[in-house]
Amino acid sequence: MNSAKKAIPIGARKNYRPYWTEELEELENEVNVARKEVEEHPRVVNNVNLKRKTAKLRKETIRIQRQGWQEKKASLNMEKDGNKLWRLIEALSRSEG
Repeated sequence: MNSAKKAIPIGARKNYRPYWTEELEELENEVNVARKEVEEHPRVVNNVNLKRKTAKLRKETIRIQRQGWQEKKASLNMEKDGNKLWRLIEALSRSEG
């Protein structure tokens, strides 16, 4: 039982990101490869490549986050889901602080 308690995660995953997609995962892997290349071979070309891939990852992450927020806002019915909206705003406020 002790082994099972240690091995089986309980509750929400740590650092869970609901917007995370396979595309973002691939971009993050590309950034990690580029970072490793810069560390092993510090050249201007490699550094520029790392900066370009990092910027692409950030831009795509922001785009997907905004898209998810727009979809969430569109799905809320203010006549029925008022409490749900306030809970969402409260949760977002806590995560920012």
